[in-house]
Amino acid sequence: MIIDIKMVLDTAPFWQRHPDLSQNLHTPTEIEPEEAFMVAAPKQNVCKHASDKLELAARKGDVLRWHVSHTARDLLYVILCKIMADSIDSQLTTIPKIAVTSRSFPVPNTADPTRYAESQHVDTYFHCKVNGYGKQYYTLLFYIVERNNVDGSLDTVGYFSWKSMLVIREPQSS
Repeated sequence: MIIDIKMVLDTAPFWQRHPDLSQNLHTPTEIEPEEAFMVAAPKQNVCKHASDKLELAARKGDVLRWHVSHTARDLLYVILCKIMADSIDSQLTTIPKIAVTSRSFPVPNTADPTRYAESQHVDTYFHCKVNGYGKQYYTLLFYIVERNNVDGSLDTVGYFSWKSMLVIREPQSS
């Protein structure tokens, strides 16, 4: 089974909370646990989410796909560039790796919103397989890119890191 995990953040307050944003991936600006949260679909038997801790049921071999989104202005983009598992006794998952895919989605016709055209969208995410049960701490590295509203160029705003915890428990038999 594929389990989609989404990290959600509000990028707007970053400028107030962190006036000197890092311009180096190796020394990212660390954001606080409450500045982002993780969610997953209810079908994954999610116990706790919408915080820096996500607890869900999964089987060994299930695939976790990590995505990122934001709740800020349209001219900002958040790009997840690395996920690192902090070492505990054993690895809960395989090492997360990046994937780039293209998928189609419907776009409503402005003259008649009940009709749509098909469009292509490039999606990126990190994926890994579940190896076992327990808890694992992860550091997610991401950067924010801003589109210049005058000339359309892209500029990196800063590099960030966020610590989270994933708890995977074995699904209960029904």
